[in-house]
Amino acid sequence: MKSLGRQTEPRGFAGAPFVEGGPHEGEAEPRPLAPARWDWSRVRRVLVVRLRSIGDTVLATPSLHALRRFLPDARIDVLLEDWVAPLLEGSEDVDRVLTVRRKSQSSRLRVARQLRAEGYGVAYNLHGGSTAALLVYAAYVFRRVERSFADLA
Repeated sequence: MKSLGRQTEPRGFAGAPFVEGGPHEGEAEPRPLAPARWDWSRVRRVLVVRLRSIGDTVLATPSLHALRRFLPDARIDVLLEDWVAPLLEGSEDVDRVLTVRRKSQSSRLRVARQLRAEGYGVAYNLHGGSTAALLVYAAYVFRRVERSFADLA
């Protein structure tokens, strides 16, 4: 097998040279892929649902960081199961960690009522399971970003 040897400069995606910072002279500013579906400047409260799985919660942290950069003034709450919650407590990208007890119907009902009272502008369902989908639905959030169950068929 041929050795690639040691690279003298860091490389980014697809072997392109890695460049620190944003666009440089002659480069265009990043543009959105499509027009926004709603006015993001009016979003004040965001709910992110990622119930279980420690590894998946860790892998979701770059999404939380990007969300914080995109909406620096919004309150970002994350809903996790109680045993996963310590991972994100104290995170600079999260304003509040909400918890639900694992396999507890009464806890789910309490959290559903709490979510509805909060008045979230956008909800991101990073979990994709039926429990997370029902909790997001119970929160009565009109703008939801989640996987459709039709995608799974």
